[in-house]
Amino acid sequence: MVVRPEKLRLVADAQPAGSVNVIPATVGDVIYQGDSFACYATLRDGRQVTLRDYCRSDVLARLPGPGEPVNLGIDAEDVVLVAAD
Repeated sequence: MVVRPEKLRLVADAQPAGSVNVIPATVGDVIYQGDSFACYATLRDGRQVTLRDYCRSDVLARLPGPGEPVNLGIDAEDVVLVAAD
């Protein structure tokens, strides 16, 4: 499965809404890049993902610090499945 970092988003709870799938993760690091930031997170299986969003006050207010849990939302239409081979 492949998803672009800007297609992931922070969600307030683990309840999916509509076509949004929610994946629990743990924040590893947050790198501020001017008007945007990259949030590196680790999924339960140990895989790492990156979320990229703009530095808006509403988004930053929900962003946990390193080591804290976070719920990542992915719209089903933003996911690309690739063959394992």
